[in-house]
Amino acid sequence: MRWTSPHAAVYGTMDTSLLFSKLSPHLGNLAPNAIQIVYDSLKYGDRSGNTEPEIVCCVWIPDTHITALESWTGLDGHTISVLVTTSHLPNSPAFQKLTKDVARIIHPKSHLKGTIVLVSTQTWLSNNNAYINLARLFARADWVLLVPPMLEPLLPGNNFARTMSRLGHQAQTLGSSLLFRSPNNQGQTMGGILIPQSTPMWCSERYYLSNVGHEWSDCIQDLLAYHHKLGASNSTKSIEDVEQQKR
Repeated sequence: MRWTSPHAAVYGTMDTSLLFSKLSPHLGNLAPNAIQIVYDSLKYGDRSGNTEPEIVCCVWIPDTHITALESWTGLDGHTISVLVTTSHLPNSPAFQKLTKDVARIIHPKSHLKGTIVLVSTQTWLSNNNAYINLARLFARADWVLLVPPMLEPLLPGNNFARTMSRLGHQAQTLGSSLLFRSPNNQGQTMGGILIPQSTPMWCSERYYLSNVGHEWSDCIQDLLAYHHKLGASNSTKSIEDVEQQKR
């Protein structure tokens, strides 16, 4: 399934609770409490005097790697939208324990900016692009950095926060999208991509693909092709590229 909408920008102005109507029934049990907003500090339009375009990092974290939340919530001064998935049923002891674990991780982070959503889903319906789409859905900002959805989540390195600040400067003049390679991966398959949140195209959700790399590669290529069709320029850079450009 490919998500497109002429009203994509409208989602950013919607209250968080209204965004639930966008959720696909294929994500499993949508009974009460199957979806919990564990944390939400995003207020659309509240820029607190900041004139630079805001970028939200969209990340998917399965509950089997919940410790990755420590790293992503530790990005001082940067905004995140994290989707945490679990196969535990809502109101079950395991689900409640996970909720407490998430709360324990984020409690000391008094300056945390972003949204953390906990979703009960089915493992046999795994489509990693669907999860990153949902993380993007709850990101109310000008730009979103889609982090490759991996079963073992990618973690922000030592230079990530600084690089995000550099990207914020570049987004002011960026035509459309920026393919963002990690320093350990010079290919495009598992790179992240920076796009305007108003882009009316979402990652393809093809449940017949079992290879994470193929799923994400399809998403990257579709987004780049969309912006290219509009006549906008695309860029491909690594962390080192961004760092060197500002020196």
